[in-house]
Amino acid sequence: MKTGEIELGDVWFGYEEERVMLKEVWLRVGKGEWIGFVGGRGGGKRRVRRVMEGF
Repeated sequence: MKTGEIELGDVWFGYEEERVMLKEVWLRVGKGEWIGFVGGRGGGKRRVRRVMEGF
């Protein structure tokens, strides 16, 4: 991993064990890169962003 990169590996998230919103998410974003998330309502797009903002 290089300086300024964000990397998520094998991320799982759910409010309840039987309702997993994110499953096995792998993502690497380099310094200066732009990304976009596309998907249906309730698919976890905002949750991924919030996880990444924690770094």
